Amino acid sequence: MTTMQDIANAHKNFGVIKDKAYEYIKFHQGTSFVELEKFMTANRFVDESYGNVTQALPNNENVILWATKNALVLAAYAALTEEKKIHVTGAGEMATLCYLIDGKALTLPIAKDPRKQYKTPHWAPITFSSTEGPTPEEVRDYMKRSIDQL
Repeated sequence: MTTMQDIANAHKNFGVIKDKAYEYIKFHQGTSFVELEKFMTANRFVDESYGNVTQALPNNENVILWATKNALVLAAYAALTEEKKIHVTGAGEMATLCYLIDGKALTLPIAKDPRKQYKTPHWAPITFSSTEGPTPEEVRDYMKRSIDQL
């Protein structure tokens, strides 16, 4: 079984991809997997060679956080979570609404209690943020880069 670490190790520039994902999350607190997926795709950080991949809760394989064909999205999320650079900031109904607004949701029943050991796959929609917000200097530099790209 391929792990997120295996996917990360397969990409020589994964460190750069992970850093770009972190920068995006840092400036977009409350990021959904849909937002991260759109960002990664727009920046051509795409690896669909693994088929459909899922991120489940570590202790409950039937509580699915997200499923995607772009394995780099989930590998970046897993690495940043493990490094404690990002954390869950939203769940439940509000997170579900974020996904609907972002235009994509899983077609699984919602996991009303992610601690429950479900017998079939259920979706636990989450949003996540960086553990540290950007400094004023980082905001200025980020805004300047954004304007320069226009």
